[in-house]
Amino acid sequence: MSKTINDLVALERLSTSSSEVVVLRSLNKPEKMGNAADIAYGGCVLSMCVNAAFYGLPSATTSTPPFYLYSVLGTYVGPTLASDLVTFRVDVLRSTRTFQTRRVEARQKGRDGVERITFFAVCDFVAPEPTALKYSLQPAKTYTEPESLLPVQEAFRRRAEAGEFPMKVYEMWYVGFALARRMFEMRYCPEGASTANVLGMVKGVRHGGWGDHYTAQTCAFWVRSKTPTATTGVPRHNLQDSRGETSAALAFLLDAALAFMPATIGSTFLDDYGAISSLDASLRFHEPDDRAAVHPDSPYAGLPAEKRVKKALDLQRWLLIEHRTEVAGDGRTFSTARLFIRDYDVPVVEEGAREGSTEAGVGTGSSTADGGIPTTAGKSTSTSVGGEGVDSRYTHPYTGVQNVLPLNNTDHPHLYTTDNNKFRCLATMTQQSVMRPKPKQKAKAAKANGKPSARI
Repeated sequence: MSKTINDLVALERLSTSSSEVVVLRSLNKPEKMGNAADIAYGGCVLSMCVNAAFYGLPSATTSTPPFYLYSVLGTYVGPTLASDLVTFRVDVLRSTRTFQTRRVEARQKGRDGVERITFFAVCDFVAPEPTALKYSLQPAKTYTEPESLLPVQEAFRRRAEAGEFPMKVYEMWYVGFALARRMFEMRYCPEGASTANVLGMVKGVRHGGWGDHYTAQTCAFWVRSKTPTATTGVPRHNLQDSRGETSAALAFLLDAALAFMPATIGSTFLDDYGAISSLDASLRFHEPDDRAAVHPDSPYAGLPAEKRVKKALDLQRWLLIEHRTEVAGDGRTFSTARLFIRDYDVPVVEEGAREGSTEAGVGTGSSTADGGIPTTAGKSTSTSVGGEGVDSRYTHPYTGVQNVLPLNNTDHPHLYTTDNNKFRCLATMTQQSVMRPKPKQKAKAAKANGKPSARI
């Protein structure tokens, strides 16, 4: 049983370093979540595939920039069992100065002893490029801040003790979704459907979005890693120092509960349907997880590696994940999960950055010693955002281009500038899933027993 997300996605290389095809094997078995059968949670094999894709990438040097994962297009071919390790084959489909493309196959022996593919994905990497535009979609609703919420297990337990729903429901949820809770601290937003009905396990609950169109309703939760921030120099199996494992962790989170999100907003659960299962997963990373190691022309490029590798994404910061469903029909649903982070920040590359965060930069109206807009030296001014007629020397964090930019300027949308948005979207996953009703005879029996029928 893996204790951390680092352990869960950890891999060992079986092929030689000179081999063009990389063969890897998981160090730990994938685990179940939300499923009583001996079938692993789909996010386990997805996250392992994402980590596997990073093996064999060209090493970043002073002349070769690092490659960043921006797209994962995956297909679930069959169930991955929770009773055995998984083998991965990584083939090179494209290798240029700008793009790297890998095809990753997950293989596992079935109950009949025959090895077969259970999942495969095409993973695309890109070298850093100058940015012409920068903007971000915002969450669909205003959600309660995580600092004002209880950990999800505490919140659900208190509600069960107060008689809001049976303690048995809480116990089923506690056991069934222990995997994510073991590795991440989660706080469910009361504005989402999944909070009111415990992911649909409390049947028929009329949550806050009840009555709205299915496509207008959301499920949302805050999450952060329980893994301590890494010490400098840990090369692998560490959430903060490995780009592969960081991306894998995000894949794990974005896949969680997305397949049955349409059931959740209808206050129904898996047992109300004949089948709910993921068919595919399309994952897009909108920003690299290490924005300090960027284009060679960037002001960060000349720094020593130990100072350049500063994570723009710290998984011990609170992240917001929002689910929405868009289309249902012909036995399938299509839903989207988006991952947001608060504030518009730029990385700080020099020593002396504030404790507890690897980011500093443009805030949303606050004035701090390391907030504001970075200067040409890579430091930041403490001038408050939105001041009238104040100019500041500004260095674009991607291209290194210097501009004199008024702090309240709205005439330069092509620059990375402070705006009034509170969030930026770091990653998006879209997913098609099978969602079939129960056979008619079972539906009639369920109705006779007073259980709600499955309707979407």
